[in-house]
Amino acid sequence: MGAFLVYDVTNLESFKAIDKWYQQILKNTDNRVVCMLIGNKKDKARREVSYKMAAEYAKRNNFGLMEVSAKSGSGVKDAFGRLIQEIYRQIEDENDPDRPLLEPTSD
Repeated sequence: MGAFLVYDVTNLESFKAIDKWYQQILKNTDNRVVCMLIGNKKDKARREVSYKMAAEYAKRNNFGLMEVSAKSGSGVKDAFGRLIQEIYRQIEDENDPDRPLLEPTSD
């Protein structure tokens, strides 16, 4: 399963709301959801959310990250394609007979 967490690059409050939306995803699904952070309105000059800020957040939460423009369509197809690839990779990993059932822990 996959989910886009979309924020507006011209609106910091929309970015801050991502945590709330992510908690809703965790509450209503299992933990195997592939999440991708999507910055919308990349075509706008005035930004309140830098790419660096979003990238750091995505890295901390193990999300993919892309910026798109819903208005022009730029990056939208690519975002869906990347999400589908990640979901497919997760399914393959889960079905890999050589993959240990439990991940090793570091003591």
